[in-house]
Amino acid sequence: MKYFSVPVNEEGQRALNSEEDSFYIHDYEMGQDEFERFVKSGLLHQINETCDLTLEEGKRCWISFQQADQILQLLPGTQFESSEFAGALVDAIYFLSGVDCML
Repeated sequence: MKYFSVPVNEEGQRALNSEEDSFYIHDYEMGQDEFERFVKSGLLHQINETCDLTLEEGKRCWISFQQADQILQLLPGTQFESSEFAGALVDAIYFLSGVDCML
């Protein structure tokens, strides 16, 4: 499983930093099969290039809410536009936060 966590306020950010469970963190998941399709589609590479990120399997990465907005613009018309990943990005923008990705 790949995990995307969005702290919804400062308390959520503190809990995320200390790796505690918190009501103030929204968690999303992506299965291995879906992640493999994500990589094969070229979208992961496009996101990394567009947003100057290093999203890759086995790594942890932070996506800011500004980058989340850029990524959401890449998703329409793809099979990932209604995914858990997209949900995490929308949350990050709504809460002016970010997405902690553990791939």
